[in-house]
Amino acid sequence: MLTSEAFNALLKTLEEPPEYVVFVLATTELHRVPATILSRCQRYEFRRMTPPIIAKRLEEVARREKISLDESAARRIAHLADGALRDALVMLEQARGFSGAKAIDGAVLDAAFGESHRDVTDRLVDAVVASDAGAALQAVADASAQGVDPGWLSKELLRWFRLALLARTSRHVLDEEAPKDEVESIARRAQELPRARIMTALRVLSDVVAQRWSTQPRIDLELALARIIVPSDELTLQSLSDRLRALEERNGVAGAPGTSGAASAPSTPTPAARKPSRSPATSHASETPPHEAPAVSASPTAAAAVASSLHAPLTPTRLTAMWHLVMTAVRERSNPVFAYLQHATVADANDDLVTLSVTKKHFLESLSEPATAATIADAIEHVSGARPRIAMVLGQKSAQQAHPAERSSSFALAESVLGTDLL
Repeated sequence: MLTSEAFNALLKTLEEPPEYVVFVLATTELHRVPATILSRCQRYEFRRMTPPIIAKRLEEVARREKISLDESAARRIAHLADGALRDALVMLEQARGFSGAKAIDGAVLDAAFGESHRDVTDRLVDAVVASDAGAALQAVADASAQGVDPGWLSKELLRWFRLALLARTSRHVLDEEAPKDEVESIARRAQELPRARIMTALRVLSDVVAQRWSTQPRIDLELALARIIVPSDELTLQSLSDRLRALEERNGVAGAPGTSGAASAPSTPTPAARKPSRSPATSHASETPPHEAPAVSASPTAAAAVASSLHAPLTPTRLTAMWHLVMTAVRERSNPVFAYLQHATVADANDDLVTLSVTKKHFLESLSEPATAATIADAIEHVSGARPRIAMVLGQKSAQQAHPAERSSSFALAESVLGTDLL
């Protein structure tokens, strides 16, 4: 790719080219070409070739060159080429060198290009489905011992989770893009994964693949797998979703909405039942009907009670309790705002106005800008459902300091509903 200075030098020639000169510019990074150059060119968009087209072309070349090529091997080379026919032809030539006089099949491709990506990714996907971080790290270690590039493995995992998302949302697209012998396996295992975990895997693995110049690609992959499999200690939307889903399944809400409470009651005590000594939580729950013991209720209204508590009016204590979620939502929208917001605490909150306290004047000025306040309001709306105005103050007490008793009671209630292992 030319530098900006080189493009500027070329611009004059492009405006008044000699009659006998035709410039043909080709790039895979169109976004890096200046607009002044693009406006003076005729653009022709070339797309990646689909695996079926590449496989068909490989079979034609194999017939002409009298190469014995297995159909499944042609499909595998087509997927390894990632839409580039030239790369596919090079791989075919390399496989021919490994095969000698034999037919090119899966065993030859294993010898030429390493273990089948399906065998490696299957172990890792099984570990993710089973939430077994140890098995995932062992699979990475075994793959590294066999010479598998961690960067390539990250791309293969990203590809698999993308296909899993297609299996959950657009099955016809999956049928077009995935090999026929993989479609059913991907679709079946995708149903075993919560959609939130698939989205998390795509986001985390995309970050790993984007680190092209990382000096520790194996560590990057291992950390990514740990983030996908091991629940975070922070109170995240995914952990709340997983916990609510577990409560629904335990109480028979998701699978059998018409089942009676006695038939669907869990055989093991819930977190609230294991802690009968927490009288403040019990008394608080009895005083506020919308929060009545959703964890121990076996009726179909258990999930509704928990859901209603998530949409309660904003209070300083409630916003402080979900501040980790707000920070996560802010980070997804703007890293600079996230950096400034780390120096702020909740001073007061209701559905109309949230007041944040900071200790430095320059933080106050930065967070008071309209665009920054809008980003914070968006994040709070995403988490709580309410969209308040944002106000900043300097040096005021946080909500935790101003309402210690309220926090203690609310924390006990949350602990009784969600369990101490989450909190």
